[in-house]
Amino acid sequence: MLNKLFLAAALCCTTAMLSAGPDLHLNGHFRGAPDAAHVAPGWSVTPGGRSRILPGYKPGKFLLELAAPPQSWMAACTDLHPVMGNMLKVDADVSGRGNASIGFEAFDASRTRVLEKRQMTFALPGYPSEFKYYFQLNHPEISFVRVVIAAEAGSVASFGDVDAEFEGMAGAPAPAAPAPMAAPVARVLINDEYYWLRSLDPVTVFQANVPVGSDIDFKLGEDINSGMIWSVSGDYNPMVCRVKLEHDRDGVWPVRYDKAEIELKAVGRGMTRVEFVNGNGKRVIVNFTGM
Repeated sequence: MLNKLFLAAALCCTTAMLSAGPDLHLNGHFRGAPDAAHVAPGWSVTPGGRSRILPGYKPGKFLLELAAPPQSWMAACTDLHPVMGNMLKVDADVSGRGNASIGFEAFDASRTRVLEKRQMTFALPGYPSEFKYYFQLNHPEISFVRVVIAAEAGSVASFGDVDAEFEGMAGAPAPAAPAPMAAPVARVLINDEYYWLRSLDPVTVFQANVPVGSDIDFKLGEDINSGMIWSVSGDYNPMVCRVKLEHDRDGVWPVRYDKAEIELKAVGRGMTRVEFVNGNGKRVIVNFTGM
């Protein structure tokens, strides 16, 4: 069985709440590879390390295993796909040891790269688990994207059921710029605190100072039935902070409490900004310092 679902995005909802967008035809089951192939049609791999196609968990489906050398990551990239939305959803079943990442690269109309890899990095479970991420495509020159999956340095990762689709309408007019307003004053983020949805301002800013190797946990109120659920932007520095977000529901009907359970772990020294948004536009910003 698949383990817990991890979400990261500028906007994300449960499957029932998001309308399906155009799919990217990725060959996410890695079919059509010759015997003993290192990669399947529609994919290419970076030099170094080792890659191989393995039998999947169901007939007719296969896995791509990436084994990265100790000093660098190893990635597999799809072909370029034309952009057909303003958000990219990527999900995959992943297992292995060490760390892996899921992300994308963006290119302009001349197929020149305009964004280096944007990724979400996570610790690999020893059993198949589904990881799902949403990425905003808000660079004005983006015309093509390619999906990038990777084993981080010294890691071995197996990817299966890799899927991607666009959300939102391509070419939608940009919203008008909001009027300037005073920056919110940062509050201290309290470990194990539950922050009710109605108690949060349109923009709430927290400060968290965490020793390297330690973490801080907190909860943000949600309303799953109305789509008011929290997701995390992919723009923070994963070399400073590791983000884990899970959705849960407590209580018994008619008194139920939806919540996003969030863990921020300091994995390196430095500062980064971790931003969460929900379906009605509220934002929670954590100014995170790994000490």
